[in-house]
Amino acid sequence: MASDVDIDYKKMSQDEIIAEVERLNDVVDEKEETISTLEDKVEELDDDKEDLEETIMENEIPSSRRPPPHFRLPDERPGITHRFKVGGELGHGYLIVGLYPDSNEVGEIFIKMNKTSEEEVPNHLSDDPYVLKMNTDVNNLSAFLRGVLDQLAISVSIGLQRGIPLDTYASKFRGMRFPPDGMTSNPDIGHAMSIVDYIFRYLGYKFIQTEEWEPPKRVA
Repeated sequence: MASDVDIDYKKMSQDEIIAEVERLNDVVDEKEETISTLEDKVEELDDDKEDLEETIMENEIPSSRRPPPHFRLPDERPGITHRFKVGGELGHGYLIVGLYPDSNEVGEIFIKMNKTSEEEVPNHLSDDPYVLKMNTDVNNLSAFLRGVLDQLAISVSIGLQRGIPLDTYASKFRGMRFPPDGMTSNPDIGHAMSIVDYIFRYLGYKFIQTEEWEPPKRVA
């Protein structure tokens, strides 16, 4: 069928012109119906978009509550093992520090305390309830201290790998006071108020490059 622009209306009869006009009207009606259908579809999509945006806003976790990214250490990483002693036998242990290979920043710590040696109670004191209780208390304290320091190391390691600076931990835990305390095996620290105080002072001067954390100068 010829297109509308090719039709010579002058050669058409009146009936043919009327028929052609009716055809064109039908085409126009069909186009208008298609346009109306498309407009309805657009409105429907707009409504769906608004509903979806409302749902996202209702379910979206506020930025203040989103967990920070987890910067995991690789399976193989450099590290150091530091032997320390604070006060007496209860304060003898090892600090193991895992480092990020690209920056040598601290990414995890482990605190391993030596078990206290269970000396035999002399025969002449074996029936003394006070001596037996004291021996038991020392062993229980040693186990309790190992457990607490182990959990502290895990918590600090999680925080370090979530982006909390080592300086934040060192500043908070430095100066904590509880037994065992006393002189240490490290001449750069000297006296420590607790094992926790010692560990974070050591981490501070070892890994935080600021004047605040420099160890005191030794007197010759």
